[in-house]
Amino acid sequence: QTNTHFAMITFFRTNATVPIEKGQKAVMIEFGAVVVEKKGFSEKESYSMLIKPMAGEGLAPISKLSTKRNKITESMMKNSLSFTEVADSIYKALDGSIWAGHNIRSQDIPCVIDEFKAIGREPPKPLGVIDTFPLLQCTFGAERAGDLKLATLGQFFGLRTQHHRALDAVRLNVEVLRNCATVLLLEGEISSAKCILAGNTSDDSSSQEKGTMNDEKQRSSASKS
Repeated sequence: QTNTHFAMITFFRTNATVPIEKGQKAVMIEFGAVVVEKKGFSEKESYSMLIKPMAGEGLAPISKLSTKRNKITESMMKNSLSFTEVADSIYKALDGSIWAGHNIRSQDIPCVIDEFKAIGREPPKPLGVIDTFPLLQCTFGAERAGDLKLATLGQFFGLRTQHHRALDAVRLNVEVLRNCATVLLLEGEISSAKCILAGNTSDDSSSQEKGTMNDEKQRSSASKS
């Protein structure tokens, strides 16, 4: 049965191994998520878990390149659980909610789907998807913050540095989206205020012109009499 929580948005991020040999597949090694209310974006739940990477019956290697990219080492996996063991928690976090994240359509969503299929389970289904990368490309614009990567946006707004770990990235994503929305709202309000002020100035000029014309008419009538 679908776990529907219609008023919730689940921001999530996955980290995976980086294949270094031909034929190797990327395997999820971390899942982080924050469940927020659609109104106000207040955080209701969070998930952070390291996942033991499996390749068939054995462990998948974590390369130096993988560690450099996501700061996760093999020693950190000592007490972690396999995807099979954490699948229920991830399903609960995602199924029936609106999914959100930065570049999730090309990276995180396929990663989640592949992991569920690999263990023979039906993947969770979203109520909708918000990919904040193309969203901000269309609304916020690269002219403000360059490549619009999370780290770049975080620096633009003076937020904490992204450390590549999943839950850190998710919370940065939420903060960045809040800040972008605030900037766009204020710019819209300022533009509206400028229009109103311009309109008031035009009205004042019109009133002054009418007053001047009335004064001239009165002076002309007085001179004729």
